[in-house]
Amino acid sequence: MKNLIKIVFILSLCFLGKAQAQEIQWTSEQTNKAQQEVELVNDVVTLTANQKVLLTNVFLEKNRMLERGSRVEWGKKIVLSSVEDILRYGMKINRHPGQENIHQATEIMTKELYTEKILNNESLLQELNLIITEE
Repeated sequence: MKNLIKIVFILSLCFLGKAQAQEIQWTSEQTNKAQQEVELVNDVVTLTANQKVLLTNVFLEKNRMLERGSRVEWGKKIVLSSVEDILRYGMKINRHPGQENIHQATEIMTKELYTEKILNNESLLQELNLIITEE
């Protein structure tokens, strides 16, 4: 009986892993859109290759979140936080207690410059569909 439970558990993990892997496969249309959004940011601030990869992933997730339509305004705040981390530190920052990696990060863009170039750039935020409408 214990072996049967172990086998069922292992098989469920295998199928769960496949389902998650399939969910992460993006179409060329989705990746093209995310890459265009990265280029919009790159037109405002010069990005490194690593920042482009990280932002592409953030924008892919953002676009999927917008398509699903749930908790959109909250999701936009999360996306802007991730964009800030990537632009200011060149990496995503984990702020969960005990898992923080901010001490490993070096600031490459000041908060003021980020605010000026990104947050105060309404046309860019509009094109990225990141204008927050609720307070």
